[in-house]
Amino acid sequence: MKKIVLSLIAACGLGLASCEMDLKPYSAINENEALTTVTDFRNMRVGLYSSLRGSVSGSAVTLSEFQVDNFNAVVGYSNTFGDIYRWQFTSSSGEFGGVYATFQGMIGRANFILTNKNQIDITTLEPEDSAVVEKVIGEAHFFRALGIFQLAQYFCQPYDAATASQPNTGVSYSLVYSPSSDASTYPGRYTMEQTYKQIADDLKEAKERIHATGDVASAYVTEDVITALEARIALSKKDYAAAAELAKSLIEGGKYILCASSDDLAEMWYNDGGGEAILQVPVPVKEELPGQNGVRFLPYQDGSVPDYLPTQEFIDLFAAGDARRAVYFKVLTLNTTSGASGDAFAFNKFPDDGGVYQSVGGESARFCSEPKVFRIAEMYLIAAEGYAMSGNLADGTKYLNDLKKARISGYTETQFPSTSALMEEVKAERRRELAGEGFRLLDLKRWNEGVVRGEPQNLDFCLFPGSAITTKLVRAAGDSHLTWPIPQSEMNANPQMKQNPGY
Repeated sequence: MKKIVLSLIAACGLGLASCEMDLKPYSAINENEALTTVTDFRNMRVGLYSSLRGSVSGSAVTLSEFQVDNFNAVVGYSNTFGDIYRWQFTSSSGEFGGVYATFQGMIGRANFILTNKNQIDITTLEPEDSAVVEKVIGEAHFFRALGIFQLAQYFCQPYDAATASQPNTGVSYSLVYSPSSDASTYPGRYTMEQTYKQIADDLKEAKERIHATGDVASAYVTEDVITALEARIALSKKDYAAAAELAKSLIEGGKYILCASSDDLAEMWYNDGGGEAILQVPVPVKEELPGQNGVRFLPYQDGSVPDYLPTQEFIDLFAAGDARRAVYFKVLTLNTTSGASGDAFAFNKFPDDGGVYQSVGGESARFCSEPKVFRIAEMYLIAAEGYAMSGNLADGTKYLNDLKKARISGYTETQFPSTSALMEEVKAERRRELAGEGFRLLDLKRWNEGVVRGEPQNLDFCLFPGSAITTKLVRAAGDSHLTWPIPQSEMNANPQMKQNPGY
């Protein structure tokens, strides 16, 4: 059967899109002829990294930021993500479908390679060509693991060893590329235990085939990138000792260096430089632009207002000597549609005219940066939390202090009297360091904490200024809506799918 391989593969990892795959456009290729040369593998590799670019930028990253506690909607805003901000979303809210499809598309692209990899006889190839094929197969395993993991993070309850074996707690995914209009063949949800086992199995396969040790801002998956993902996964499973040791191995290798001044931080976030990135997706041409991470944080036109402003509580987390305060925030003079005017801090981690805009140009390059999928700063935070929660207060304190020394001028090392005291600061530091990168919702879920939206900078700038949505929105720990719903489009297409509790 003829398949639309390249244009629809991103949407057809399984039943989500209910794609009509029997149509054969002018540019279609025969699936049975798709991976018969080394060049075919190289070409399919491009698709894998394209799916990565889409999954670590735009709404896939920033959507969750506006759901929780660091930002207030501005009066006169565009209402983008408004139902998520107001906690009025349902399974039919379109934003979730887009994110879900992005990760399922990544899995689908990987499955296409892994299902058809044996069309080429690797034993007949020259060593350099067989190495290419093996590397692409390894990358396919990595991206399938990443896609499944991200779905588990957003669309499943937090990992709990006590409930991990219960039915329908994990992700629905396929391990073969076999699109069909027969809904009875679509996979249901695995258990969380099965889901994480599949992730581990795929990463094991990736490690056996990927042998590049890693470079700063690597554009491709390396051994270090796999280790960074393993550290993040171990933390999500509360396997604290393993998370700490994995993160430590990247820190102690000395290859990735923390930015130690506001100039260095600005070079990283504004110009995509610096020595922190473990995996950074390059953007050489307009056709490879990522999503505009900063477009909701900053005004699109001169004289307009941003959609969301940081809360005063969030801004106050940054001490005067913290280099991040100077880099992450920018003072704007606002004139709102309600008539309120004045200065306010806007979130400037993804500036309007950063390095991508300067090099590529065009409207869609505004508010963009090269996606920094893994950074060494995250590894310091994983090490600090992992050691703290596994009872090693000294090492947990060391890695937290090392990060804070790099970020805060004149910082004096702090000693913490207990695990709870250290963890309180680790949580605050994750909130500072990883702001705007899509971690906050996942952290609150993992810590079993609720949401308390902070006091605004200026109540007159806020949408619904007298509403609890703006002033101290409160959602309890374990609230069902901290886990996103399975999109209604998927529920309609896949009769095996089970919805999350509360929807």
